[in-house]
Amino acid sequence: MPFTPYHMGPAFPAKAAGGRGFSLLLYGYTQVLIDVEALYRIATEQQELHGYAHTFLVATCVAAVALVTGKALFELWLRLWNWTARKFDIVEISVEEKISWRVGAITVLFGSWTHILLDAIMHRDVRPFFPISEANPFLGLLNPAQLHAFCIGTAIFGCLWLGLVWSKRVTD
Repeated sequence: MPFTPYHMGPAFPAKAAGGRGFSLLLYGYTQVLIDVEALYRIATEQQELHGYAHTFLVATCVAAVALVTGKALFELWLRLWNWTARKFDIVEISVEEKISWRVGAITVLFGSWTHILLDAIMHRDVRPFFPISEANPFLGLLNPAQLHAFCIGTAIFGCLWLGLVWSKRVTD
């Protein structure tokens, strides 16, 4: 299923560890962009759902697109967030409005490569190293229940860690 929320799991510990050095918005956006191809393949009733976008090579190109388009889009969204916070006099929820190119690049690369890895573990039609190889060495490293547990577990762990980080920031 395209646009699965499971892909967001690894983003939360990355955000907790990276703080302003990681963008949850860009990470999620990258996940969706990669799965646009799968959605198209579902809509056109194709047998193989995971094509070129589910290779490390093309996913890296998708990451570049996500960086350029997402950075501009989400900086605008963050400015709107802060404007709203000021309007309602709740400046405590204000956020940094800029996403540096470095932070953006790290985020979209992590996002695209984890997407390929997670899908390669579960789906037979993913060829992560195409065009170099048709093989998928990651297939079956975890069964689907284990993979889902990993994604849910990293999300829960990361959210708890983020809560601690953010509560410390508020009390300091």
